[in-house]
Amino acid sequence: IAGTTRDIVEASTDLCGVPAKLLDTAGIREDVSDIVEEIGVKRSAAAARSADVVLMVVNSQEGWSERETLIMESLVSSGDSGYRGRMPPLLLVFNQVDVIDRSNKTMEELLSAVPDHVATRMEELNTSGVPKIFTSAITGEGISEIQEQVMRTVGLQGGEGYSSSVWQLNARQASCLQVCSDRLEELITTVEEGWPVDCCAVHLRGALQALNELTGSDVTEDVLNSIFSQFCIGK
Repeated sequence: IAGTTRDIVEASTDLCGVPAKLLDTAGIREDVSDIVEEIGVKRSAAAARSADVVLMVVNSQEGWSERETLIMESLVSSGDSGYRGRMPPLLLVFNQVDVIDRSNKTMEELLSAVPDHVATRMEELNTSGVPKIFTSAITGEGISEIQEQVMRTVGLQGGEGYSSSVWQLNARQASCLQVCSDRLEELITTVEEGWPVDCCAVHLRGALQALNELTGSDVTEDVLNSIFSQFCIGK
């Protein structure tokens, strides 16, 4: 169907030094009249529940409407007693603030349109409350605050990046680091046991080769096969 979004669009980015994946999905609504559109809506809900953080973006000009209420109710069913285990923390983002008069339209006024039962469920998703952020894609206002809030929500302090966080690796990268560690341990053993320099160099060369595969400096056919097997090239 022309104009119908079905696939999840992904983009990789950097949030305070930490790699992150952004997901853009089809709109979540109940009035779907076609099986293809219905599949897109189901994929959107599944993607939201499997994410680490959900950004609920509201048009500041229009404010909270029945549409946003239906989205929240479809993601967090009132009859689902186990919803906390499937719905991640939420950030409430009011975008396009560059075109509104904030002297007349404050955050409190925008939030007043949120139904009480929806506001209660949103607060239950975040142990420390739902962050509310004014943003503008035109001026850039609030963008850095979103990044910092996402980091705090997933348990990382904004701006710390890799200095105090856990690195995220795929299986190939983890294997390269493990091989490098093993070769270095073997190198230490051979040096301590007084083996000839050329024998020690074999282990050092193995560690260096593992690092080169990790960084892409030395790409073997096995590495290329491993990478390409995870992607649909040419889609």
